[in-house]
Amino acid sequence: MYLQQVYYLQVFNMGNLMRNLPTTATILILLLSTVTFCQYDWQFDVIGVTNTPGQAQSVAIYDNVALVADGDAGLSIFNIVIPEVPIYVSSYFDDAFVNDIIVSDNIAYLAHWNRGVTIVDLSQPASPDSIGAFNTPGTTIDLFLYENLLYVADFLNGLVILDVTDNSNPQQVGYIPPFGYTASVAVNGTTIYIADQDYGLLTYSLADTINPVLLDSFRLDTGGSDITMTAENLYLACGQEGMVIFDLNDPLHPDSLTTFDTPGYLNRVTISDTIAYLADDTGGLIAVSVNNPLNPSLLAIFDSPNTARGSAVYGDYLLLADGDSLFVLLPSYINSIDNNNNLLPVSFKITGCYPNPFNSATTIRFEIARVTSISLDIYNINGKLVTNLEKGVFENGSYSIVWNPENLVSGIYFIKISGRNFALQKNQSSTAKVTYLK
Repeated sequence: MYLQQVYYLQVFNMGNLMRNLPTTATILILLLSTVTFCQYDWQFDVIGVTNTPGQAQSVAIYDNVALVADGDAGLSIFNIVIPEVPIYVSSYFDDAFVNDIIVSDNIAYLAHWNRGVTIVDLSQPASPDSIGAFNTPGTTIDLFLYENLLYVADFLNGLVILDVTDNSNPQQVGYIPPFGYTASVAVNGTTIYIADQDYGLLTYSLADTINPVLLDSFRLDTGGSDITMTAENLYLACGQEGMVIFDLNDPLHPDSLTTFDTPGYLNRVTISDTIAYLADDTGGLIAVSVNNPLNPSLLAIFDSPNTARGSAVYGDYLLLADGDSLFVLLPSYINSIDNNNNLLPVSFKITGCYPNPFNSATTIRFEIARVTSISLDIYNINGKLVTNLEKGVFENGSYSIVWNPENLVSGIYFIKISGRNFALQKNQSSTAKVTYLK
C-alpha cells in the first residue's frame, strides 16, 4: 500500500450482505438517488434504505447500530457501519407495540404502549435481552432519561417517574396527574416540560417528586405532541399547527417566540446544531434553520413515500423512520459554495476511486475542508475492526491513497472516510463503492 496522504479510511467486505435478513425485509441501495429542491439552500441525498419488519415510529442510535421503535414488530436493530446498506441484525418482540426508544450506554428503554416500560440490554445487539420492566396503568408513548430518573409519558395516566438506578428493578418515585393527554416530556434539573395533546405546553417544578407544582402553561388548539430541548430553546411539535419555538431564558416560564407551519402533522423534532429536522407525517421530512429562533427558515424537504414519524442524527447522516422503511439521508448544501474561491475544498467527501473495478490497486481521492483527526481502519461486513492502518491529524486539502488489498477475496467493498472535525466538534464521513477482481 502506497500512502500519499490519508485520513480515516474504512473498508468493508460485502460478501455476506443478505445474511440475517428477516423474510419481510429488503435492501435497496440508492447511491445515485437525490431529492433536490433548487429553490432551497439544501438537498437530501438518499444514501440507503431498508424495509423494517413493522411500522417504524422512531429511531435512536447506539454506537454503530440503529434502534427502531418498530410498532407492532417491537424493537428492530440494524447495523449502520455502512450507511448505504443498513443490515438487519435482530429484533426484540414481546407481543406489544413499541412507540419510542431512548438509549443510555448499552441499555435501551422502550415505550411499550400498554406494557409500560421495558428495559433491554444491548451488550450483544444480535441477541437483545430484557432485564427489567415496569407496567404502567396507561399507554406509554414517550420517555425521557435524566440522571437516574426515567420520565414516562403515560398518555391518559399522566406522567410516571421511575428510579432506574437498578435497571432490573425500576421503582416509581413520583407522579404528575394528567392535565389532558400526556404525549411527551423533557426535563432540565427539577423543571419538567410536558407536551399535552389536549392543551399544549405545561411546565412543572418537581423539587419534591411527591408534590409537583404547575408553574406555567401555554394553550394551543391542537395541543402538543413532542418536545425537543436545547440549553436556550424548547421546540414543541404541535401536530397540524407545526412547530412552536420557545425561549428558555427563564426556564420556569418558557416564552413563545414564533410558529413554523408545516404541511402535514408534525410528529417529532430532532435538533442538530442549528438545524431542526421535522418528521411531518405525510408532509415528509423538513429541514429548518433555527439559527435565528425568531425567524426559522426552510432549507429543504424530503418527500418520503410513507409517513415520517421520527429521525436521528448519525454523524453527517440522518436516519428517518418512515412507515415500513428506515431511510439513510445525507443533508448537503447546494448553494453555499463561493464560485470565486475554488482553490480549497469546501466539503468532506470521497471524490473518486480509479480504476474501479480493479484487480491489484486503486487510487482513492478525497478532500477535507477543515483540520480533521483521522484514522485508517478496515472492518468486516459485521462492523468488526480488522486492522488499523493509520492515524493522524490533517489540514484542509485534497489527498489520495493507493490501496493494495491483501488477503481479501474478490467482491464489492465500501470505502468509508471518517474523521473528527475540530472546528465543528463533530464526526464526519463519506462512503464510496469499489469492486475488487482478484
